[in-house]
Amino acid sequence: MAGFRVRRRHRAHELEVHDADLAKWAGRALYAADERMRVAADELGYAEAQLGAGADAMARLGEALIAARKSLSDAFRLNRLNHDVPGTADEVRARNVRIVQLCAWVEDVLDEQISALADEVARARRAPEFIAGMRADTERSHARIAHTRDTIDRLVAHFARAALVEVEHDLAEAAQLLGFAEHSLGVARRRRDDGQPEPADLELEASAAHLSRLREEHAALDTATAMTTARERAAPRAIAPEARVHDAIRHADRLLDAARDAIADHPGWIGAEALTRLAESERIRVDLGHYLGGWDATTTVTHEGDRERVLAMAGRIVSLAGEALSLARRDIDASRHQRIDASRHQRIDLRSAPQPG
Repeated sequence: MAGFRVRRRHRAHELEVHDADLAKWAGRALYAADERMRVAADELGYAEAQLGAGADAMARLGEALIAARKSLSDAFRLNRLNHDVPGTADEVRARNVRIVQLCAWVEDVLDEQISALADEVARARRAPEFIAGMRADTERSHARIAHTRDTIDRLVAHFARAALVEVEHDLAEAAQLLGFAEHSLGVARRRRDDGQPEPADLELEASAAHLSRLREEHAALDTATAMTTARERAAPRAIAPEARVHDAIRHADRLLDAARDAIADHPGWIGAEALTRLAESERIRVDLGHYLGGWDATTTVTHEGDRERVLAMAGRIVSLAGEALSLARRDIDASRHQRIDASRHQRIDLRSAPQPG
C-alpha cells in the first residue's frame, strides 16, 4: 500500500513538471508568434515600397496577417483564462496545448507568405537588369535580320528565287518571333510600371521564351545563308532541279519539326485548329514518303512530273505546318495571358482556411 502511494505521488510530480514545461512552451510560442506578426507587418510595408500596392504576393500576406491576428488573439485569450480563471489542471493543460497549436499555425502561414513575398521582391530587383539584357538581345536580332535580308537581296540577282525559299521563310519566322518577344517585353514593362509585378514576370517569361527560339532561328539562318552563298560562289546560276527538290523536302521537314516541338512543349495549351493543321501536314508527309519510296530528303527524283508533284506536296506541308506553328504560338500566348489573369485575381482566403485543431 505504501508503495502504491509512492507511485501516485511520483506520477503526480511528473505531471506537475510536464504541465509546468507545457506552460513555459505555450509562453514561448506566444512570444515567437507575436514577433513573427511584427516581422510580417514590417515585410509588408517594405515590399509595398519595392513593388507598389498591387502585387498579389502582398495581398496574400495581408490576408495571412488578418487570419493570423485572429488566431493569435484566440491564443492570448486562452492564456489569460489560464491566469485569471484557471479551472482544473486538465483545463489548463488543454488550453496550453491549444495555444501551442494556434501559434504554430500562425508561424507556418506567415513564413510561407513572407517567403513568397521575398521571392517577388528579389525578382523585382533583378527585373530592370533582366529587361535591359533582353532589350539588348532584340536590338542585336534586328541587326542580324537586317544583315540576312541584305544578303538575300544580293543573292536574288544570281539565284533562282526557289533557291532562297527556305532562307526567306526562316527570315520571316525570325522576324515574327522578334515581334512576339518585343510585344511581351513591352507589356512586361507596362505591367511593372503599373505595379503589377506578377503579371509582368509572366510576360517576361514569354519574351525570354521567344528570344530563346529566336536564337535557334538565327543559327538556322546563318547555316542556310552560308550554304546558299557557297552555292552561289561555286555555280552562280539557277539551282539544279534535283537540289531544289531536296531543299524543299528538308525545309518542309524542318518546319514540321518546329510545329511538333511547339505543340509537344505545351501540352494542354494548344487548340483544335493548330492540332488539325499539324495532323494534316503530317499525313501529307507520310504520303510524300510513300511516293518517294522512303523518308529521306536525298531520294533521287529524275522525272520532271514527279519533281513538280513532290514540290507541290512539300509546299503543302510547309503551308500547313506554318499555319500550325502560327496557331500554336497564338494559343500559347493566349494561355499565358490566362495565367496572368488567373494570377492577378487569385486570392487565398485564409480566413476560411481550416484552423488547427
